[in-house]
Amino acid sequence: MLSVKDLVTHFPVDAARGLGSQGPLADARSRTGGIDGVSFEVAQGELFTLLGPSGCGKTTTLRSIAGLERPSSGSVRLRDQVLFDSESGINVPVNRRGISMVFQSYAIWPHMTVFKNVAFPLEVLPRKQRPAAQVVKDRVEQMLETVGLLDYVNHSATQLSGGQQQRLALARALVTEPPIILLDEPLSNLDAKLRESMRLELKRLQRETGVTAIYVTHDQGEALSLSSRVAIMSAGKIVQLGTPREIYGNPSSRYVADFLGGANFLEGTVADASDSEMVVSTGIGAIHVAGQHGRARGSRVVVCFRPEHIRLSTQPPAGTQANCFEGQQMATAFLGDRIDHVIKIGESELRIRSDASLRIHRAERVFAWVDPSDVVALES
Repeated sequence: MLSVKDLVTHFPVDAARGLGSQGPLADARSRTGGIDGVSFEVAQGELFTLLGPSGCGKTTTLRSIAGLERPSSGSVRLRDQVLFDSESGINVPVNRRGISMVFQSYAIWPHMTVFKNVAFPLEVLPRKQRPAAQVVKDRVEQMLETVGLLDYVNHSATQLSGGQQQRLALARALVTEPPIILLDEPLSNLDAKLRESMRLELKRLQRETGVTAIYVTHDQGEALSLSSRVAIMSAGKIVQLGTPREIYGNPSSRYVADFLGGANFLEGTVADASDSEMVVSTGIGAIHVAGQHGRARGSRVVVCFRPEHIRLSTQPPAGTQANCFEGQQMATAFLGDRIDHVIKIGESELRIRSDASLRIHRAERVFAWVDPSDVVALES
């Protein structure tokens, strides 16, 4: 469907964030937002997410695909059409790429009604491609019904709430039936509760319309809940690509593990290793890691496990339990459906997440244990 290969986009120092070429930050700023050798493919009907912190290059990647930025090298192909290729000099203009984009600011036209906002992309098509007036009307009304705005067809766009304006922007992007839609942090301007409901709405719309989408966000919750696949970006490069479950369960680095959901990290040394398990000596004791091998005894690693994978009790588990440690509760945070705990074990503090029914008092002795299959060993 879409193929991005070895895409490189750098900005000159003078253009970086409107700063001049002078000063100690000029070189660092010149690289902010650039991309260096980005490659990936998006399949038909997939919702593919670029995830990373501000300045990692995800929006630059999106804008390079749309044609709003011109890469210095690489290629972009959509179906059988080459949109950009540095070797052959092909660079299809933005208005001829057939790609729709939803921006963070929505870009709703305030002087138009809801109907006119959605109809506009159809009405400005070249005359030979422009649908008849009745076809435009039918398609606009059908799209407004899909996003739940048909009752507002004659309202001014400025009369809509933030969530409604977001749905209007989606309707306008989808009305031309584009082969792919690009979404640049479209929910970031909404409050937390509305953002959560819009995630579900966006996922429903994408599935119902079957449109292929590339979604940019720095919110790991959005990426996990919406995506078919996720590409984690850092400093202009993709550092891991896979399904949300694959990346969350098997992060390739400490950066990925920490960015995608947070985790507990303990540095240690491999004390023993077999084909099915390794034992890592850490500051809180020996930690067993299942399903990983190939590391030599004495090598330095970082063991990683998620807060929700740790079980917690005021009583020790029955029988012999691997990865069981005694500690003391230092702090808690009640979050409604769950409780976050900070448990001190030796000189280390672990973050543990339990359901809200677990009651443990501050400074109380506790036992924490994690299954070896839920522990990952990463490069130190």
